[in-house]
Amino acid sequence: MVIDFTQPSQLRQFEIIIEEKSLFVNQHYLAELSPYFLALCFTPEFQETREGKVEITDISFDDMLELLQHICPDDDFIMRSNISVDNFAALTHLSQRLLLTNLRREVERYASTEASIETWLSPDAVSVSQLLEIIIEAISAHFSNEALNILCKQLAKKDESEVNELLTKIPQEFRTIIEPKFQHFQFAF
Repeated sequence: MVIDFTQPSQLRQFEIIIEEKSLFVNQHYLAELSPYFLALCFTPEFQETREGKVEITDISFDDMLELLQHICPDDDFIMRSNISVDNFAALTHLSQRLLLTNLRREVERYASTEASIETWLSPDAVSVSQLLEIIIEAISAHFSNEALNILCKQLAKKDESEVNELLTKIPQEFRTIIEPKFQHFQFAF
């Protein structure tokens, strides 16, 4: 059973305000997972600690809700690890942004397993733009070269003209990493 994070509970008292909507979290649990939440929720000098709430403006409400559903047990006390094409980029980004080391390791491990990549990044399951977003977040999160290579192998299976067109639209810092890998793996297929 999925938790309703929009309502406080006996355990979920710390309020995260995003896009003028509230999510209520267990600050003790999150502090165990992240030095970001440890500081935010338990540093007496911080206004957020004293007020029991924080407003975050650089994260979307839906992404934060997805994150909470991934890292928190549900009402049945079950952890539901559900990494997919649809949430991989958001989970990767938030693992970096919120200093969630275990989640970051989990998404990198997921991306580093070629068998799982073949399943969830099959050519029909993901668009070129989605795959590029995943690769950009993986670069930003400092994934291993091995993980980036596995992701770029999937990109090399895509339509070359579409990939090249989209590569011209991404920041140079990412293009200089992705383009050579894409070209290298293209010759393998």
